[in-house]
Amino acid sequence: MRERLQKIIAASGTCSRRKAEELIIQGKVTVNNVTAKIGESADPENDKIAINGKPIRKEKKIYLLLNKPKGIVCTMRRQGKQKIITDIIKTKERIFPAGRLDKDTTGILILTNDGGLANYLTHPSKKVWKTYEATLDKPLKERDKNKIKKINICGRKVEVKNITTKQKKTTLQIHEGRKHIVKRIFEKIGYKVKELKRTAINKLKIDIREGKYRKMTKEDLKKLGYTLKNA
Repeated sequence: MRERLQKIIAASGTCSRRKAEELIIQGKVTVNNVTAKIGESADPENDKIAINGKPIRKEKKIYLLLNKPKGIVCTMRRQGKQKIITDIIKTKERIFPAGRLDKDTTGILILTNDGGLANYLTHPSKKVWKTYEATLDKPLKERDKNKIKKINICGRKVEVKNITTKQKKTTLQIHEGRKHIVKRIFEKIGYKVKELKRTAINKLKIDIREGKYRKMTKEDLKKLGYTLKNA
């Protein structure tokens, strides 16, 4: 994932973002042995970034699993009085959500500074399956369950599997992340989603109370199907 060069340098702990900008302007920063210019972007995972010929430190990778509660917006920057991720997770480290959940949706959310993981979890070609539990306004009928398997949203088929129902609760798996996609699926066949919870990503299930978070392990990443380069 490409980012502004001064942001990468600051995240490495070498200096502040403003100082990094000064170093770039002074011609002291190189990317892959080429002198960098202000406003330039780079890939911290794959590009060789150096200051005065000395490579900057690699940013330590952070992986956090959050059981997101209702009312939290999936952003790190506050707008107005809305509650955001940093109201729950207190860290000085640079992290961002790897994918998003709607403000009123609860459940598993991963936060990291690893652009590779974020791309893996969100890119359609990776087909990372997410499990959702939807509480509907009425029990899902069997004939409507079959409609979901063939459903199209805005002219595109949505791949849905493992649909199970119990009274007003329906569990299903999808791998894409179009906005409000689960709610739109049910709305199209005449149901309203009253509550929505994401319970798993691939084989990684939520195992902590709502509003809590924890560090992820290599085993957690393995359950996601993601392998660290240096694990």
